[in-house]
Amino acid sequence: MKKLISVILVSFLILFFYSCASVLNSDRSYEGYSERNFGKEFSSSELKEDLNLLVTNIEQVHPDPFYNVNEKVFRDEVNKVENSISVPMNRFEFYKKIAPLVALFKNGHTAVMPPFDEWNFFVNHNGRYFPFVINHDSLSGVSVRKELDSAQLFKPGTRILRINHLAADSLFSVFKTNAGGERDIFVENITRNRFQYFLWMYGIYSPYNISCIAPNSTDTETVIVEGKTYVSDTSISEKNMNDVPYAFKFLPDSIGYIDYRSMYDEKSNPFEGFLNKVFTELKTKPAKGLIIDLRRNGGGNSYYGEILLSYITGKPYKMADKKIWKVSAQYRSYMRSRITWWLRWVSYPPAIWLMGLFFDEARMFMASNGEPVELRGDITEPSKNPLRYNGKVCFLIGSGTYSSAMMLANAVGDFKLATLIGEETAGIPNDFGEVYPFQLPNTKLQIYIPSALFVRANGNVSDKRGVLPDIEVKQNSGDTDKKIDTVLEAAKKWILSAK
Repeated sequence: MKKLISVILVSFLILFFYSCASVLNSDRSYEGYSERNFGKEFSSSELKEDLNLLVTNIEQVHPDPFYNVNEKVFRDEVNKVENSISVPMNRFEFYKKIAPLVALFKNGHTAVMPPFDEWNFFVNHNGRYFPFVINHDSLSGVSVRKELDSAQLFKPGTRILRINHLAADSLFSVFKTNAGGERDIFVENITRNRFQYFLWMYGIYSPYNISCIAPNSTDTETVIVEGKTYVSDTSISEKNMNDVPYAFKFLPDSIGYIDYRSMYDEKSNPFEGFLNKVFTELKTKPAKGLIIDLRRNGGGNSYYGEILLSYITGKPYKMADKKIWKVSAQYRSYMRSRITWWLRWVSYPPAIWLMGLFFDEARMFMASNGEPVELRGDITEPSKNPLRYNGKVCFLIGSGTYSSAMMLANAVGDFKLATLIGEETAGIPNDFGEVYPFQLPNTKLQIYIPSALFVRANGNVSDKRGVLPDIEVKQNSGDTDKKIDTVLEAAKKWILSAK
């Protein structure tokens, strides 16, 4: 009888915390903003209500809100925003008020999402948007990375000076204030990726009057271009390909290559099934080495990183040394809302007290609001895997490696599980995560606030750098012109080297 009771209890515990796990790393979704409300203006009292809830939740949920920003500076900025809300505003105007405020926290997981619903409606109804993907750096400013159709009016590297008579570099600087991140390169990435959207949001529409300088020229020319529509955008096939979270292929010289873009489980191609196929193929068709590319991986569920590591190493490791969770009514309520309804009762006394005897995580439901709950990271010792690959393995990392993908790279680097090649990651291992998502009640803008502080895998809490590569390789501009991936080529050479 005792054995039966133990089995039942453990089964409940597993189901309960499996449900909780979906809270911590699941896709974030939000209620779409009604089309009939596009352009709606909100009263100053409604906007101030949203602002006050934003500030309150940051203070109560964030583990250390003033880690990167002086508290007085923040309070002064809040007062400035509140005082500036004296007339009705629409969602775009309000977003431009609060996004720079949230960006002060310099954390990619502390964010207000732009009003994308209106943009999606615009794009899906043949709206014309800026027809170039851009680069930006301190030397060349805004430049063309790629044109979105076959006209090829501008060569890659063309410097864009002005757009509709507005300085492109100044526009980029303004747009950049809407994003926050631990490293400036992360903020740059976000701004580049949203440049077309920000132009539209700030009222810079097609046709575009563009002043530019072609590569290897000193002459300024002005070109008027129409915007692209979603239907005429020839990069759509590439977008669809990029939406695939993971893919595998053999490169020349029998080198395996996993393009790992997102740490989620695709329903039509579950990650573990994908890995079984990949590593079965690596067994039947021996490879000289394996390259796992994390350079465009913004994170997701760290659990899938652990699954991947079980296929390449038997060494013990940690994904993080510890996690310090700040207890809050908001996050506790959110966790309960994500638990299967028929198990939700287990998160309340007296059942949760029993849970606390078995799982440290249960303290999230037992501790007082504002209290930190420290969870030590356990050493993971991968079980035997008949498909484990024992050849040379390297991971490619860079400025697009963030969140759980950065944690995966951190575990690989700190515990020497494989070789890291590329550039420093955008994410920092000693940083905040475990996001609490919520909507502002009136404008319905989506907000993300971290609830926990993570300490890097090796326990060095003072390290403020991102994950550093074992072999640093930067993309060469000459290679870019030739459409050569400098980092991937370096990885292939490393695989084929005698060492």
